[in-house]
Amino acid sequence: MRVLLGVALISVLLLLAASVIYTVNALRDSTLPVRIAKEDVNWSVHQIEVEVFKLHLATMQTDLSQKPVFSLSLKYDVLLSRTDMFKAGELHQVVRTLPETSVAVDEIIKISESLEPLVSKAEAGDAVARTRLISELMDLRKKAHALTLTANQELVERKSQERQHLARTFLIAKTLFGVLILTVLVGFFSLFLMVVRAEKATREADYHRQEAEANNQAKSRFLSNISHELRTPLNAIMGYSELLRMEAEGLDPEQQANIAEISIAGEHLLSLINDILDLSKIENGKLTISLAPVSVLSMLNEALPYVRSLAADNQVIVNPPTDETDYMIRVDRTRMVQVLINLLSNAVKYNRKGGMVNAHLRFMEMVGESELAGAEPAKILRITIEDTGIGIKKELQEKLFQPFSRLAGDVTIEGTGIGLVLSQHLVSLMHGEIGFRSAEGVGSEFWVDFPIYRMLQKVDTGTNAGD
Repeated sequence: MRVLLGVALISVLLLLAASVIYTVNALRDSTLPVRIAKEDVNWSVHQIEVEVFKLHLATMQTDLSQKPVFSLSLKYDVLLSRTDMFKAGELHQVVRTLPETSVAVDEIIKISESLEPLVSKAEAGDAVARTRLISELMDLRKKAHALTLTANQELVERKSQERQHLARTFLIAKTLFGVLILTVLVGFFSLFLMVVRAEKATREADYHRQEAEANNQAKSRFLSNISHELRTPLNAIMGYSELLRMEAEGLDPEQQANIAEISIAGEHLLSLINDILDLSKIENGKLTISLAPVSVLSMLNEALPYVRSLAADNQVIVNPPTDETDYMIRVDRTRMVQVLINLLSNAVKYNRKGGMVNAHLRFMEMVGESELAGAEPAKILRITIEDTGIGIKKELQEKLFQPFSRLAGDVTIEGTGIGLVLSQHLVSLMHGEIGFRSAEGVGSEFWVDFPIYRMLQKVDTGTNAGD
C-alpha cells in the first residue's frame, strides 16, 4: 500500500510538472511574435513587398527617362536587408513554424538574390537588362503580395490553434492540480499513519534489540564465568596428569595410556574453553589485536606440529608448503597461528584414512575483486589449506560459518562448531578475508587472503622472520 501511494504521488507530481513546463513553453511560443515588436512577421513580410515595389518603380522611371533617377543598387540592397532578416534569428524561427510562408519566403529570397547581375547591368545603362529586370520585379511583386496574404492567414490560424491548445492545457493543468491536492491530502494522511506505525515499530525494535543485547551480554557473562570456573579444576586435572606422566615408569602400559588420554582430553577441553572465551570477547568487542609484520612460513611451521599427532592418529599425511618465496603480512602472530591451527586441524579431522593435507602460498594481484583491492592493483597473498577429505554437502555450505554448527554426519569427529566462526572473526579483525570451496566426496579448500607487507626469499624454517 505504501509503495502504491508513493508511486501515485510521484506520478501525479511528474505529470503536473510536465504540464506546467508545457504550458510555460506554449505561452512563450505564443508570445514570440509579440516580443519581436516592429519586426514581427506581418510587418517584415509587408516590408519585403514594399521594397520590391520601390525597386520596381525606380527601375520603370529609369527606363522611361533613359537615365538613372534613383540608385537601383541602393534600393536593391535595402530589399536584400529585408530578406536577410528571415535567414536567422527569431523571425527565422517563427517563419519555420508556418509551412506555406516558409516556402514562399525561401522562394522570394532565392529570386531576390538572383537579381543582382540584372540590377548592376540596368544601373549601368543596359536597356535589355532593364526590361528584363522590370519583368522579373513584376513577378516578384506578385509573389511578395501573395506572401503577405499567406503569412497573415497562417498567423491567424496558428493563433487560433494556440488559444485552443492553451485552453486544453490549462484544463489539464487544473485537473492535475485538483488530483494533486487530493493525492497530497491522502498522502499526508497515509504518511501520518506510516509515521505512527513506524514509531511503534521503532519502539518494538528498540525493545527487542535491548532485550537481545541484554541476553547476549548475559550469555557472554555466563560463558565467561563458566569458562573461568572450569579452568580451575581443569588446570588441577592437567597438573596431576602431568605429574603422573612424569612418574609413569612404574605403571603398566594400560595405565600410561589412560594418563595420556586424560592429558589429551584436558588439552582439548582447555582449547574449547579458550575458543569460547575468545568468541565471547569478539562479540563484546573486547578482543585485543596487535598487528605487526610476520613471516608466513614461520607461522605455518609453528602451526604444523600442533596437528602432527592428530594426523598420525587419523592416518593423514600433512605436507608443509614447498614455496621458495616467503612473505610478510601484518597480522597478530598468536591469533594468526590460531587460525592456521583451526584450518589444519579441520583438514585432518574431516579427511579420510590415507588422505592428504597440503599447505601452499599463492601471490595474486587483484583490482576491485574484494575489499582488499581497490581501483589500483593490490598485491595479495593467499594462504591455502586443502584436503582430500569427505567434503561438505552443497546445501550445508551456507551454514558453515554459523556458531556451533556441526556439518559432519560422523558424530565421532571431535569439534564444537566454533573454530571456523572464530577464525572468520579473527581474520576480519586482522583486515583479511577468508573463503572456501568444497565438493562432497572430493575434498575442501580453505584460504585466507592478506595484503603483502614484504616479499622475502625462503629462509630457515625454524627462524621467526617476524621477530
